[in-house]
Amino acid sequence: MIDVVSVKPMGGYRLRVAFSDGSSGVHDFSSTTARDGEMARPLKDPAFFARVFVQLGALTWPNGFDLDPIALHDRMSAAGELRREAGGIASVVGQVRSSGRPRHGCLRHLKPTEVREGPCQV
Repeated sequence: MIDVVSVKPMGGYRLRVAFSDGSSGVHDFSSTTARDGEMARPLKDPAFFARVFVQLGALTWPNGFDLDPIALHDRMSAAGELRREAGGIASVVGQVRSSGRPRHGCLRHLKPTEVREGPCQV
C-alpha cells in the first residue's frame, strides 16, 4: 500500500508530494481543478487549493475532497514525475528492519530505535 506522507504547495496548482515508498515529485493539478463537481469547484481558488493537507495517507482539502494516493502515485509515475531519494535515513532504517544491519556495514545503526543524526563514517 502506498500513502502520501507529505505535501507542499509550490504555487499555482502544483504540489510537491512525497509517498511512503520514498518517492516524491511535483505534479500540476490543473486538470483536477478543472472538474466541475460540487466538491472540486472550491479547488479553483488558489488560496483554497493551497490549504491541502494529508489525512489518512491521502491529499485532502478542508471541504473533504480527497485523492486516492495509489492512483495519484501511478499517474505521477507514468508521467515521469517521481524520483526516489538515494540513501537518506529512510533507506538506512529500511535496511536495518529487513536485515538487522545496514548493507553498508555502519555500526551506528544496529537498531531502528538507535538511528542517530549525522553522516555515517563509512
